[in-house]
Amino acid sequence: MSGRPDIHWLCPYSSRVPVVRRAPTRQRQREAARYWPCAVHSCLGEDDYARALQASWTGILGVWEHDVVPTLNQLAALAACPEPVCVQAYPLYYPPTAEMPWWPWLADAAAWAAECGQGALAANLQARYALAGDAPHAQLPVPLGAAGRWPVCAHRIGVGPGMRWVRWGQAWAEWLGLGCAKFDTTRLPPLPARLPGWAILDEAISRWLQAHRVPIHVHWGGVAAHHHGCACHPDLPAKGGNADGDVSGSHPLDDPDRR
Repeated sequence: MSGRPDIHWLCPYSSRVPVVRRAPTRQRQREAARYWPCAVHSCLGEDDYARALQASWTGILGVWEHDVVPTLNQLAALAACPEPVCVQAYPLYYPPTAEMPWWPWLADAAAWAAECGQGALAANLQARYALAGDAPHAQLPVPLGAAGRWPVCAHRIGVGPGMRWVRWGQAWAEWLGLGCAKFDTTRLPPLPARLPGWAILDEAISRWLQAHRVPIHVHWGGVAAHHHGCACHPDLPAKGGNADGDVSGSHPLDDPDRR
């Protein structure tokens, strides 16, 4: 496996998410640990993720969240990339809204659905795109995936009403999802002293990168699986509070799920 030998991966996860939903990611992290250091970090408190990120901000840092399953080759490509900030393309399962409408993404959503193994949804979207194309005035029924969602890229461009999901194959973004990202901290300024909780941490990091005029390079080469709220891994209820009995903090990769 090729890749920069000095990259280290921070792997945050929420202990309130059941083990069964984190299992695909955990298995891939165990495989990756043969090649790179992987520090799995349990996040119980609102600020735990931000604190772990600040404590890990050294060298070539990778961030890999609990619901993304990249291939080892995708991880190696991030590690080897000469850009200071890069992200792997992976899908979010998102309901169309007035602010982020469905029509410009019919073709992209069809490609995402096909890549994610959702053949019926892909065929539905492709048929509707053949009728509507990129026509915003076409009043076709909104085709929906599982639970009223369909896949779009986790990374975005634009601001305000002009903000849009990154199109299929687009190489640069202005807003990143932290699910699978690489930061060359030797070429970046220190992180802000105060960072928000998990829910808007990616937005805060994106704004900080924009302030320093650092572009976000998007890697494709296939897409990483994302099993949070998708058709094959619907949201599962936690078993009340901490689903696993974990405590906040980092621990060896093999320990968390031995229960």
